[in-house]
Amino acid sequence: MSCLPAAPSQPVTLPNGLRTRQIRRLLDNGRQVPLITTDPHKPMAEAAGAMFSRWSQENFFKYMRDEFNLDALPTRELEPLAPDTMIVNPLRRAYDKAIHRLDHQLGRLRNRVAEAAGKKLQTGELKSEVRDLEGAREIVKASRRGVPRHCRAGDLGEAEKLDALPSRERLLLDVIRMIAYRAETRMMLPVMQAQGKKTHPRKLLCALLAADADILPDAANGVLRVRILGLGNDACDRQVDALLTELNTTGTVFPGTDLHMEYLLAAAPESTKSASHQISRGQEV
Repeated sequence: MSCLPAAPSQPVTLPNGLRTRQIRRLLDNGRQVPLITTDPHKPMAEAAGAMFSRWSQENFFKYMRDEFNLDALPTRELEPLAPDTMIVNPLRRAYDKAIHRLDHQLGRLRNRVAEAAGKKLQTGELKSEVRDLEGAREIVKASRRGVPRHCRAGDLGEAEKLDALPSRERLLLDVIRMIAYRAETRMMLPVMQAQGKKTHPRKLLCALLAADADILPDAANGVLRVRILGLGNDACDRQVDALLTELNTTGTVFPGTDLHMEYLLAAAPESTKSASHQISRGQEV
């Protein structure tokens, strides 16, 4: 997206006292998009580019979760971790939890001591409890010092063995999802050109891929017709016409057959009909 020259960055102090730097991007339509960074030295264009690139990635992951089921588990079965896999040491984690719990208890006791002192009440017993907890905390911290933060999965005892979700199936599905996403992105181009200024090509493509269709093999003419039963209104039908025309000119052969793919709408525009009879043969997938 093009933009006009950005205004100089300005220092901004957040309500919690944190000093940040605000950069505003001025778009061609006059709208300003602000962003905040804690890096006071990075060049303005570099900081803005990194932030907008991150937004693009977040939009991609949201779309993949919504439309490609990115977070779905391929299987619920578990498999043992490889012995050389480095993991967080369970003993170290137990010590960390114990220290965190003691810190929480100490915080509450110290607040009670402060409240009692403010009311001029006896605090001797509470202070004794504070000292006991502080002593216990130091003992746990001393025990933790000799425990490494990470360890090999194979070094765990039998009762501590860990299982994990298999990664092979997930990797295969992610590869298939990325191939499908790249194909969808390529299919956007003729749809965007047909939609004009207000483009929503992915939304229209989703409707196209989910639309009902008839599959009509014509072995005598070597054609496999896919007749799409419309997208709900004439405007959408016209917008996908350019895509179907481009698909028809590829002469794609359906795998495992000698039938060339031909796409048309139930009420096909003339451009799609004419292109479907000019398929260049010989290109297979």
